[in-house]
Amino acid sequence: MAKSGLPLEGIRVLDLTQAWAGPMATKTLADLGAEVIKIEAPGHHDFIRDFFDKDTAPPRPYNASGYFNEINRNKLGVAIEFTRPEGRELVLALAEHCDVMIDNSRPGVLKTLGLDESAVRRRNPNMIIASMPGYGGRGPQSDYPVYGPAMEHTAGLTSFTGYLDSTPQKTGISYGDPVGGISTASAIIAAILYRRRTGKGVTIDVSQREALEALIGEALVSYSLYGREPRRQGNRNASMSPHGVFPTLGRAAGADHWIAIAVRSDEEFARLARLMGDPPWAREFNTLAERKRREDELEEHIAQWTIRFERYELMHRLQAERIAAGVVLSPRDLLSDPHFKARNFYPLIDHPDHGRQPVSAPVFRASETPTGIRRPAPCFGQHTREVLGRLLGLSDAQIEDLRGKGIIADVPSVYRG
Repeated sequence: MAKSGLPLEGIRVLDLTQAWAGPMATKTLADLGAEVIKIEAPGHHDFIRDFFDKDTAPPRPYNASGYFNEINRNKLGVAIEFTRPEGRELVLALAEHCDVMIDNSRPGVLKTLGLDESAVRRRNPNMIIASMPGYGGRGPQSDYPVYGPAMEHTAGLTSFTGYLDSTPQKTGISYGDPVGGISTASAIIAAILYRRRTGKGVTIDVSQREALEALIGEALVSYSLYGREPRRQGNRNASMSPHGVFPTLGRAAGADHWIAIAVRSDEEFARLARLMGDPPWAREFNTLAERKRREDELEEHIAQWTIRFERYELMHRLQAERIAAGVVLSPRDLLSDPHFKARNFYPLIDHPDHGRQPVSAPVFRASETPTGIRRPAPCFGQHTREVLGRLLGLSDAQIEDLRGKGIIADVPSVYRG
């Protein structure tokens, strides 16, 4: 295992996850220095490999998914047909050399494949085994399939997301996936510390739904105390006003340019009014109660002012007055944002198929254990030979025999000509 000096150096993870939630967990561990071995079956590859631009698909399109490449960096890629006995034995043999195994399939799937906890613990009794199905490993709904967008609804988030009198609205991403992934990574790190202290393995059951529901604790406490449920209020906030998104100069020219502004107190609103030139109408909104009562009118006044300014210029002017404000950025904008550039948040990394690509850096920086992108996401089966040789001691001839029998492969079955 390569020396990195990172906190999880020396930890090896057997990654049986796919989509976003599980790979988010293992990405976090990989960014912290763990050696993550991502297992895919040639007949059942990670389906987010299929999320590529069909109009400009390259020769090996299964390696072209931006989705896949973002959340699988710093990992090794191994392709083993574990639905077959010989492939299953290879995965169990790899488990003997790993500290952690993680999956995000429905309960019972790994048992059907012969890769469940009991099978793995016979080979590695002190392993940390984490499973993160959508609804957890037990309970009346534990075998329900679910994806991130639906998770937001079942966890209660969308009951108060959206505009007043609108239908429940999800966020722009599958929000439950990264929350469940980060929660699982945290649990695994705690289990690693526990095992170092006791020598005992740990079984971890993470419900992605519960991880997401934990974000709305304030609403639950409010209901239990006062019997009130939160209302949908769009971009507004019950205790701040103005609190919303307003058009800027580019918007007048047809560009999708906006600025978010949040005013917490009457004193902050007075500073905002001075910045706007103390217009007469502002005197009618000196208190939060009045601003909330006439919020539609207030927002119209502010929008008429913000649309006169370039968005970054206005953000800097507002921030100079200590008023919370930020430009609304698209993915294209993010890559050129000066603050992200100054922090080198989008380093370029060389991908075997696609050349230099920007990826987001780890979101944490530590003085003694600097993180970084050590390798791009693996091409399908890219490290199969290396891992089977290094960990299991298989010879080139043995590996080629496995390839000839279809136990390992460099191309997903569905893409073979």
